[in-house]
Amino acid sequence: MVQQSDTVAAGRPAPAAAAAPPDEPLDRAQVEQTQRQRQQQQEDEERERRASEPPYVPQRRVVHVDLKGAPPTVEYLARMFPIISRLGGTDLMIEWEDMFPFSGALRSAAARNHYSRAEVRRILAEARRNGLQVIPLVQTFGHLELFLKLEPFAHLRETPAQPAALCPSRNESHRLVELIVDQVMEMHKDAPYLHIGCDEVYQMGLCRLCQHRLRDELYLEHVARVARYVRRRHAVTPLIWDDMMRHIPAEALRRSGLGQLVEPMVWVYAEDVYRFAGRHVYEAFAEVFPRVWAASAYKGAFGETLVVPPLRRHLDNTLNWLDVMRQEGPKFTDGFRGLVLTGWQRYDHFAVLCELLPAAVPSLAIGLVTASNGFFNSSLRKPLYEALHCRAADDDPFFDLEEDPEGFSFFSFCRFPGVAFYKYVGRYKNMITQTEEFLKTAGESKGWMTEYNVNRNYTNPFRVDEVLEMFYGTKYSLTSAIGSAKAALKGVMDRFTVAEWVEQKIYPYLQRVERLFEQGQALKRRSAWLRRPLPMLQALAQYGLNVTEAEPPTVTRRRRHVRPGGGGQHGT
Repeated sequence: MVQQSDTVAAGRPAPAAAAAPPDEPLDRAQVEQTQRQRQQQQEDEERERRASEPPYVPQRRVVHVDLKGAPPTVEYLARMFPIISRLGGTDLMIEWEDMFPFSGALRSAAARNHYSRAEVRRILAEARRNGLQVIPLVQTFGHLELFLKLEPFAHLRETPAQPAALCPSRNESHRLVELIVDQVMEMHKDAPYLHIGCDEVYQMGLCRLCQHRLRDELYLEHVARVARYVRRRHAVTPLIWDDMMRHIPAEALRRSGLGQLVEPMVWVYAEDVYRFAGRHVYEAFAEVFPRVWAASAYKGAFGETLVVPPLRRHLDNTLNWLDVMRQEGPKFTDGFRGLVLTGWQRYDHFAVLCELLPAAVPSLAIGLVTASNGFFNSSLRKPLYEALHCRAADDDPFFDLEEDPEGFSFFSFCRFPGVAFYKYVGRYKNMITQTEEFLKTAGESKGWMTEYNVNRNYTNPFRVDEVLEMFYGTKYSLTSAIGSAKAALKGVMDRFTVAEWVEQKIYPYLQRVERLFEQGQALKRRSAWLRRPLPMLQALAQYGLNVTEAEPPTVTRRRRHVRPGGGGQHGT
């Protein structure tokens, strides 16, 4: 929309437009510089605005610990809890998933390396000893793969092909949810809250029992039923993720009764919080819910296969959430209850590992000290450095997240639990970069071991040795990295997690390097080659490149003879 000038808006005629200057080519560099200056000016103005307002500190600062299929050792968690408490954490939100020791009809859902009941009790005791209240999290609608992937529960899926969402129209579905809740709460009897999930329920209203119902009605009815059970049976307050309600009108939310049953937790992990949860979300929620929670992230948000979190992006996410909470909190009767710093271990039950907890300790510490003080600058260096046991003189410069976005140049000199793996990840990233450069150079950039050369077994053997010159050094780096990963994760993660991490992050590169070497050796075994043009690839026939031109027949021409004195006649 073109904005009107004040003159036109006031009803007065606008002055005649000046003659437009002749078109001139835009200087791209100048335009980009102008854009950067404007962006920098906006960021400076935003920082000044924040500095002029009193810091906003959430009432509760909750650290989410996701345990899906990759349990840290109990000893490692016990060493982390004092750091969380020291940096201002008030609660832990533990997502046990398949690490919980389910029993009876649910026993088959527990992973083979799940925590024992004694280990769960010790984790909870260590949390209490450090002043951290535990909020258990269980899924009760979507993300129920740990149960629905199994044959005994497969019939409860909303759609047979998707083991994520539960059919809400079956009584047996509700009995499953109640059994899950009962077993988890039996070990969390002093918990004031239970997070019942209910996010990303993408499969709804699809089965024969649900297809005649509106999706929003199905969702709200199921959540209300679970929440009433949780309140009645266990006398705790249910929390839910908010994403499935952002589009639902306030009137529909009011009719569902959820305002008296649950407390929503608004989650956005991107830097621009309002882009994904705009002001209208809080306005609608404030008409229904007296209080609300927020959730940022310290890991598991910017890439399904990352090995270390980008510190600046997570810090900006948390800072922007504090600003949103300050602005939107007054709309609610009781404001925001708290901020949860989520730390996802996988994007869902079937996904591969993203950042492991020890690689994310600096990100967690920065996010937590920020939430506990309402800002982040060099004045927080002392509590941050002391909590992570960092060696730094008072006159040392504060670390620069622009120059070092993952913090390796500074946090590698700290002594927090798991720092050996954090340092290892820094070396690992450099090693993988070098390995990818070798593979790209050998298989793509150079002209003797490309896919075409390998498929046609057609190359210069001398050049193959040249291309594979870095093979032995690269293979040694990769095999050494496996042993280093085992050593760095000893006492931190269980052996199954170590093996899974190695299989996902190192072994594929080792296979590619060895396959390349084998291809090179096969190419070198040939000692005679076809003349060009080589036969056409038959797979290209579908593109009209299968026309094989017949070679012209060999014609034997008769020699011309001239008879002596024959007047130039050709002989026959």
